[in-house]
Amino acid sequence: MKKLALDSNVFHHKDFLIWLKRRTDIDVNVPIIAYVEIYLRSVRRSLTRELEIVLLGIRASINPLEKTIGERAVGEAIKNPKLPFKYHARDFLIGATVLQQGAILVTQNKKHFKWMKEFVRSPDELMREW
Repeated sequence: MKKLALDSNVFHHKDFLIWLKRRTDIDVNVPIIAYVEIYLRSVRRSLTRELEIVLLGIRASINPLEKTIGERAVGEAIKNPKLPFKYHARDFLIGATVLQQGAILVTQNKKHFKWMKEFVRSPDELMREW
């Protein structure tokens, strides 16, 4: 089964979510950092029920943060000093979660994840490729 991890910004891409809902051959995960970002938006807009419906519809599970993910995020931050950790800590934690799973990260903001190279796609790229 193919593995995907979703960044919070892909939840704005309705065509991608519809496509993903139809794809039963994909294991969908949301790193806890990305989940917190989308959950905060949904709370502020009184849309928590709608978020839960979307997550159930795409069969997403939420990945917890673990010590090894934190250590990997720090390692990636050290290897990539052009992305200051104080501004990109969440991105490093999301990316480290994805790499730990052996998944592909789907994001609308690929420039923050250049260091992941072949493990990152935009929603449109992924829909074309898969």
